[in-house]
Amino acid sequence: MAEHTLYFDESGIANLAQHRDRYFIISTLSVEANSDYELSGYLKHLKRRYGFRESDTLHAFELFENEESPSYIKDNARCKKFTESIAEFIDNAPFEIYAYVIDKSLLRKMLKTPDGYKFKGGRKHAEDKDFPYEILTKRIVFDYANYLKKNKGMGLIVAESRGNADSVVIKSFNEAQSNIETDKPAIKTRKQHIRDRIHSICFANKKSVRPGLELVDIISYCVNLELAGKIRTRDPKGIRQMWHRIKKKLPKETYHILTKTEINELNKDKIYKISERIQGRLREFRDLVNPTVG
Repeated sequence: MAEHTLYFDESGIANLAQHRDRYFIISTLSVEANSDYELSGYLKHLKRRYGFRESDTLHAFELFENEESPSYIKDNARCKKFTESIAEFIDNAPFEIYAYVIDKSLLRKMLKTPDGYKFKGGRKHAEDKDFPYEILTKRIVFDYANYLKKNKGMGLIVAESRGNADSVVIKSFNEAQSNIETDKPAIKTRKQHIRDRIHSICFANKKSVRPGLELVDIISYCVNLELAGKIRTRDPKGIRQMWHRIKKKLPKETYHILTKTEINELNKDKIYKISERIQGRLREFRDLVNPTVG
């Protein structure tokens, strides 16, 4: 039975109490283990070619925007050649990529969240603000289990460590495979696929040199740029051209924004519980303090 690895990395802010980013994104890259070793070798070759050390971990923001970073590619011509090489690599490499997006403004409406609500009132309710992370992680786990079943494989999930957010990923992974009384037969079957096919999940810190994580970071970065309207027509660094080539490898040549129906299918019970906590807190403090202010 073939062994596969799923890499995933996010872009944007999951926190529902923060409005800076409307969209939260997680992109994934799935690859068979034997091919993963080959990809690692090729990415090391690209690093040497463009003046990076093999031990350097590449991050899109550091490469393309952070002028204080030692990884920043200052010369536009060099950057354009680098982005062309990355696009060509993704074009031809034997892996599958996906990009999942959740519209936080839609989710706030579903939860009946007032403008400015801070999700205060105990640890459990404070954790509710990271609900977008839970939703996308569950969707990814379900889809990955189906991918493994289709390819008759077993799989590992590798995510870049994000400190406290790691516990959200683990919790979501566990919930995605745990049966509850309200599960429909189709959902029970999907959960069984997770238990049968996904054997482990691990986290890599920023010093871990994993080509899958480096590539998926670039994909999430590009999705975020497009959703934020920052993909420029003038493209001296070649980022726009790189993104257009990457999109061709995505299903339907684009990212997927979860619909209201899809969100409900994944977390209907949790949506009801969070909404009840919000309404309860509003009732509790109606005559004392407006929790939407501050």
